[in-house]
Amino acid sequence: MLNTISSPSYLLHHAVQLVRQYNTLLESYVTSYYADNASDVLPKAWLMQPGLELNELCYLLSLHQSADYSISIKLYRPLPLSLLAYRMACGFAQLNVDTLSCTSTKASWQGSQVLFCNSPELDEWLTSKVPFLGARTSGSFNGNSSQCLHEQRKLPAQFRRHVTPKKEHEILRQALLVRTVADLLACRIPSEKSALRGCVIERLVVDVGCGQGHLSRYLSFFHGLRVINLEADSDHLRKAYKFDRETRAYLNKKKPRPTSPSSRELSPIYLHGQPLRITTNTTADQIVRLVSQAQSGEDEKKRAGEPLENSNRLFLNGLHACGDLSSAIIKLMIESSVVDAMVLVGCCYMKTVLNPSVNDDGDIGSRKNPIPSQTLWSPQSNTLKSFDIRMSYASLEAACHSIPDYIRRLELALTKGHSHLRVHGCRALVELLLERRYRALTSVKRTGTDDVIFRFVRCAVKHAHTMDFYEYSSIILNRLASVQQLSKTSQKSELLRPFSVDEVEDALRSIGADMSLDNIWLPVVRYHVLRLMLAPAVEALLLLDRLLSLQEQGYSCCLVRLFDHRISPRNIALVTLKR
Repeated sequence: MLNTISSPSYLLHHAVQLVRQYNTLLESYVTSYYADNASDVLPKAWLMQPGLELNELCYLLSLHQSADYSISIKLYRPLPLSLLAYRMACGFAQLNVDTLSCTSTKASWQGSQVLFCNSPELDEWLTSKVPFLGARTSGSFNGNSSQCLHEQRKLPAQFRRHVTPKKEHEILRQALLVRTVADLLACRIPSEKSALRGCVIERLVVDVGCGQGHLSRYLSFFHGLRVINLEADSDHLRKAYKFDRETRAYLNKKKPRPTSPSSRELSPIYLHGQPLRITTNTTADQIVRLVSQAQSGEDEKKRAGEPLENSNRLFLNGLHACGDLSSAIIKLMIESSVVDAMVLVGCCYMKTVLNPSVNDDGDIGSRKNPIPSQTLWSPQSNTLKSFDIRMSYASLEAACHSIPDYIRRLELALTKGHSHLRVHGCRALVELLLERRYRALTSVKRTGTDDVIFRFVRCAVKHAHTMDFYEYSSIILNRLASVQQLSKTSQKSELLRPFSVDEVEDALRSIGADMSLDNIWLPVVRYHVLRLMLAPAVEALLLLDRLLSLQEQGYSCCLVRLFDHRISPRNIALVTLKR
């Protein structure tokens, strides 16, 4: 692969170098900032006094917004050159937004919404048929994010019920992309007819992890596609059935009219919900049998004895397929001879397993109490394997954050006060206090799996910004007391007793002479921002690995910037066709 500025190889090398150079920063937990003296891993120039202010932190993250936003931020002092270089390097390493729109040195792919496509046919079809993919952009949407929601149009009223504005944005765009790819496949039907002796081929969209069926419903009733739902949660399926009936009843009351953008008539296509947990151990044969069973219920006589391969082809769709579900969908795409295409948007990268054959349910064992350095991901593409790179829980979790959301939190702190950011400092102080107690009780520093005791257990506390430190810390201690690993720890009651005022003040003095409960949050927020800047590089590696793995096996595929990243941060779709 040519290593040019417009090739995925160039971006891959850049992201790998960035992740390797700052691996210690990525592997750390922000909650352990004080306990682990995490500031020691940062370049000394970045710790200049006085430390970085909130407006400067906004500037460091500003490449994830529009060019106008970067220009609007006022800096009252020069920042270290190494920090500015770090900002540009992190900005260049991301895929989900045109980060360098405010600079003159921009790779050609950054102005396009269809990225690294190895098929001119697919590239031309997508850019010509999908309006928001055709125009080259400057990397920003005009107006604020709420104005972007209905840039194309709103969902029809009957499809908008029970749907959030974010979900509506995702449904509109993913449905149009799926429909467009399905139309491209339909153009190949004449040649397939001759190969299969004239039998009629109909592609079934298999919506994997359909939830309550909002996307499937829109694909079926509005776009006229045949859809089969696969969902593990039976409660979601029950709601999907209910919403299907309501939508069908609504449409039947209406006078038939061409509401679909296509020339096809709107037809009441019944969705088939199958409660099934898809894992990386699910085989292609299982999916084929399931689809056959679903269809036989619709027209038993027509389907009886007719192999799926002779009548139907499958189109896999996944909207924010969580963790290993994305890997499972890709595996089915590769292994099944009846799957022709896939549109996949992944999320929750940390919910994955390095060796899926160990446990069908993907039970990591420490998923609720993860060890930061626990390796959960290794590359699938030969290109990335050559770098011998692995990803830990901490790195994968970092890639799932929303930078635009955190910018809004920083802006809120600038205008209305920082009470909502105090929890960063409180949680880090709890970690430090536990560390000091543990060392006093055991005379040794925790190592290895002892991290499980402290690395937090889903410790999001509602309304934490309204609590003082002692109330907040008592909730955290109660949650830690329920951790199974801690039940085997001697002197548990002593370790998790409430913190005293003297104990807290002594810990604050150990951090710095000027530290108090009022300002302990700011150093942690600075560290979090510097770590957050690396998140897009991690996500770029994950997405490029999936893309290159499929391209190396001969598939036509590309990455598509599908959603507005400020509305839906995990906005990259992997589009794949079999040649």
